[in-house]
Amino acid sequence: MNDTILDDTHSDNNNSLTQTTLSYLKETAKWCQFLSIIGFIFLGFILIAAVSMIIFGSELNSTLAAAQGYNRGIQFPTGLIALLYIIIGALYFFPIYYLYNFATNMKKATFSGSNSEIEEAFKNLKSHYKFVGIVTIVILSIYLLIFLFGLALSI
Repeated sequence: MNDTILDDTHSDNNNSLTQTTLSYLKETAKWCQFLSIIGFIFLGFILIAAVSMIIFGSELNSTLAAAQGYNRGIQFPTGLIALLYIIIGALYFFPIYYLYNFATNMKKATFSGSNSEIEEAFKNLKSHYKFVGIVTIVILSIYLLIFLFGLALSI
C-alpha cells in the first residue's frame, strides 16, 4: 500500500494531496504554530496574574482598606479571582496544546509525506475544534440559564 501523500494522482480508493494542497497545509501549519505560541504566552500571563493575586492579595486588601479609610475595609476576593484565573488558564491550555500539536505534526507530514503523520495532525485539529465547540455550548447554555433566571425574577 502506498504510504505517501505526495502522489499527484487521484482515484476512488486513494485520496492523495496535490502539491498546491500541501503548500496550503504547510502555510496553515505555520500560522497555527504562531497562534499557538502566542496563546502559550498569554497563558503564561494568566498564570502570572493568578500567582500575583495569591502572593500580593493581602497587601491589595490592606491598601484598599487604607484608601477607603476603614480599619477593616471591604475585602477584595483575591483568592477567588486567583482560582478563577487558574481555571481559565486550564481551559485555555487544551485548545492551544491541540493547535500546537496540529501545527507540529502537519509540518512533519508536509516534509515526509507520511499518511500517518497527516492523520495525527488532523486528529489534533479535530480535538481542538471539538474542545472549542463543547466549551462554546457550555458557555451559551450558561448564558441561556442566566437569561431565563433573570426573566423569571422580573415576572
